[in-house]
Amino acid sequence: MKQPSKPTRAQKVIISEHKLRPENWMVVYESKDTLEVISKKTSMRKVLQK
Repeated sequence: MKQPSKPTRAQKVIISEHKLRPENWMVVYESKDTLEVISKKTSMRKVLQK
């Protein structure tokens, strides 16, 4: 598994559009149409559509 990284500005916009707070999420994987994020506090994973 790749190490999670801080989201870029464009990724923060996508996270915000899904009603999540970008400062609480790290990016695990990004593809052409999805963004997989993991919570800093609970380690919960979500797959967001772009």
